[in-house]
Amino acid sequence: MSAGGGGARDGELDELVSFMASSNSSLASEAMKIFTGLTGTESGLQTIANHRNTCLPVFVVALFKAILQDSSDLSSRTALAALVNISQEQTMAMKLCELRVVERCMEALHGAARGEEDADVRVGERGRLLAMALQNLTTIDEGCRNFSGELAELHIARLAEWLVAPVRRPKKEKPEGYDIEKEMERLRLGIGLETGENDDDDVPDARGPLAHVLTNITKTDAHEGRRALMANGGAALLRLLPLMGRGGGNVEMRRGIAGAMRNCMRAAAMEYAEQNAKEADVGKVVEQKESPAPYALPCIRACANTLAEALTGPLSGSGTEHDDVVRERVAGALLLLTEVEEEDVRAALWQKNVPELLKKGYELEEHPAVCDAMERIAESLMAAGGIERKTNVEDVEVECSVKPFFAL
Repeated sequence: MSAGGGGARDGELDELVSFMASSNSSLASEAMKIFTGLTGTESGLQTIANHRNTCLPVFVVALFKAILQDSSDLSSRTALAALVNISQEQTMAMKLCELRVVERCMEALHGAARGEEDADVRVGERGRLLAMALQNLTTIDEGCRNFSGELAELHIARLAEWLVAPVRRPKKEKPEGYDIEKEMERLRLGIGLETGENDDDDVPDARGPLAHVLTNITKTDAHEGRRALMANGGAALLRLLPLMGRGGGNVEMRRGIAGAMRNCMRAAAMEYAEQNAKEADVGKVVEQKESPAPYALPCIRACANTLAEALTGPLSGSGTEHDDVVRERVAGALLLLTEVEEEDVRAALWQKNVPELLKKGYELEEHPAVCDAMERIAESLMAAGGIERKTNVEDVEVECSVKPFFAL
């Protein structure tokens, strides 16, 4: 069996797994190389899936041992690419969650973030692969549950910090004939600083997949990531909002954040609808199930002005947001926010001049779904009470799909 083989017989795979667990580092390294090669083909992945209970525990131990020993080692990066491949198959993803891989990836990212002063875990292949594995694993409930309990707010705070903190790009030699005047002009305009734009677009960046993790863990109310993101008056959520107003830079990151915002606004709209239903049932003899204390509405009330401004910016026609997916998700979030017909929320929408800004944006908007959402937002804001709404808070939440295979 070779590293490029398309599959393995049961006996060969059992032998390979035993070699991966060997105390002989050369033998274990070679076995890991062959195993990672298997994950680059559908037949190889299927073979591993059929033996996941014996293969994956050994693979996971070997992988994170390699990461701890030498973060720059090529074999550990190849093994991380194999982890991304494996995490796309649901049964294996469930096994990986059972082996605490979500928690281990978060700790690996956090440990690297505390490393060398000039290093940035979000820049480079290793950080991006760890983030991509997290993105895949959080498409299933088992992965999202790792962002629950006592550690939920800590994990959310770390994700927010990794997304918000300025990125330190690798230092590189200035080319001959470097134009100092051009560089000063870039600094004056803030290009490459606040917008996230830079000359290193080919350098792998983990922020996109990390933002997609936020989208995934806010998919449903059963996932405590949504609750943690909106806890403490929306402290973490407020840190992320300014990133949606930056039209340049990492579009993948903005898509993930916009998806998370839409999911959170859906939570608020659902809580408001449930609150109204309970008020309508006052005096009726009905059996009512006890509901958990609301968390989304208090957050919305606390940061209504900031939300109104941040969600309107990409739709205002200012030209800062060119990505259709981001605008569509933001429009969906703002539409759901208008369903919260509380005085403070409505006052914020009018105070921030949302109707007028959307009118200007609508004149320039060409994407059909965004136009439709903007029309429904205007109708919701302008309609008198009692007019039937076209919005539906039962629409499915945004989810970020898995990554394509790495051919290893």
